[in-house]
Amino acid sequence: MKKGKPYLILILSILIILTGTSILYASGKKPSGSVVFALRGQNFASAIGGDHTYIKWLQPWVQALHEPMFLKDLKAKIVPALAESWETGDGGLSIKMKLRKGPTFHDGTPITAHDVKFSIERYKQDKYRMVFYKELQMKLKSIEVIDDQTILFRFNEAYNQFWDRFFEYYEIIPKNYIERVGDDYYSKNIVSSGPFKWVGYKQDVYIDMEAYEGHYRKVPEFKNLRFIYVVEDRTRLAMLKTGEADMMVPGPNHLNLLRKDPKYRLVEAPNTRTLGLAFGDLIRPGNWPIKDRRVRMAIAYAIDRKAISEIALQGATEASNSFLAPWHPGWTPERGKPIPYDPEKAKALLKEAGYPNGFSTEIAIQPTMKQEVQAIAGYLAKVGIMARLNILESGAWTELCFSKKVKGMIWRDAWWNARSHPTSPLDVQLTLKAPWSCGITTQRVSDAIEAVGRIPLGHPDLARKAAEMDDIIQQDMPRVCNYSLKNIVALGPRIEFYGLIDGFIVPTRTEFIRLK
Repeated sequence: MKKGKPYLILILSILIILTGTSILYASGKKPSGSVVFALRGQNFASAIGGDHTYIKWLQPWVQALHEPMFLKDLKAKIVPALAESWETGDGGLSIKMKLRKGPTFHDGTPITAHDVKFSIERYKQDKYRMVFYKELQMKLKSIEVIDDQTILFRFNEAYNQFWDRFFEYYEIIPKNYIERVGDDYYSKNIVSSGPFKWVGYKQDVYIDMEAYEGHYRKVPEFKNLRFIYVVEDRTRLAMLKTGEADMMVPGPNHLNLLRKDPKYRLVEAPNTRTLGLAFGDLIRPGNWPIKDRRVRMAIAYAIDRKAISEIALQGATEASNSFLAPWHPGWTPERGKPIPYDPEKAKALLKEAGYPNGFSTEIAIQPTMKQEVQAIAGYLAKVGIMARLNILESGAWTELCFSKKVKGMIWRDAWWNARSHPTSPLDVQLTLKAPWSCGITTQRVSDAIEAVGRIPLGHPDLARKAAEMDDIIQQDMPRVCNYSLKNIVALGPRIEFYGLIDGFIVPTRTEFIRLK
């Protein structure tokens, strides 16, 4: 068996983690105080499927309540959590994990390989419709419990998303407890293994937790944690100012205001998600201007990404271009340089393509995207491209994407969320079978992504092949990147420290919050 190359620092990481915990206890401190964290208005039930037993969409509360097999440090590197070591074999088609001895669920029972097997097999079932259940069904061949601390996963094909999924979504829940009490009871009396224990919630309003003093890795320094969901940006800002919230996710319109006030600090993590335009007319029957790559390049040159990032979005984004993220093998600073703003070149390309007076089109967006896309439409109008905003509610926008009948353009992602493998974000965004491609890709792009997806992390050819994949996407141009989004949290005067994971779109690691 071949030891996983990216994980040679396991022992050092474990010592650091254990030392930090022991220092807390040696000082005689017990968790005290409380923190209120105001989040954007995400529906709580929609994130947990209504039964609290699996993760449908990742949210900040998830890793406060649940403990993953792996963690990511502040630089987005995979480090041990419940799994203290692992080995890969069979050319990446098997992974054997050794669980750490000592971690317990919140009821005090030890976490074993049987709980891991139970959790993953549960996520795989049609019944629970976990967001990646079809992926698990396709890629996971078998799970074998070797002993209480050892588990072996076998795969039907390369599963490079494995590491990220285990960090983000495949949380470990208690087999014996759930089998004894049933799903319905468990949904109201959650027992898990994270740094915080479940206390209760009010639907669509808040979730309450308290520190788990038996946590093996990091006992929080404060006792009570409340995540409160607030839709309006102005309301979250008011809560921070009045002290009703200690920290919050700010809207772009308030970033400069917060930067100017010395009572507040902004914590930022760059490169969480690249936002751009997908060209629906590329695959729509008919002779549409956008089918001509010169027109797509004209659209790219017409947009002043730097101005939109700095002025309209107040620094919430950075102009960007590459379909590789900065941490991916194959990325270089040159690749990350945004397409320059050059309206004269845009006009020349339109004229060359046969559209000297421009043309009319549309951009499908959700209401939350309106601010930045209005700015983009304004820039397009300056070169003669009149882009109407087709504003759709989330469900209708998703339905349009899945229909593969997008007219004009649609606002889409490129890569996101600190995924480790270069194809881990793209395989659900730009392949022909990807649900979120909206059908807007090419056979060549799809083939390139799937080919690179078969190359495991650490392979000497990965960087070169990933760079070639990025080149193919840029050449065929089913999408154009505009900028990468930052993860930003505003801290009130009571908070001494809070850190965000580079490239990770969700604010997690709440157990490391320090109060003044």
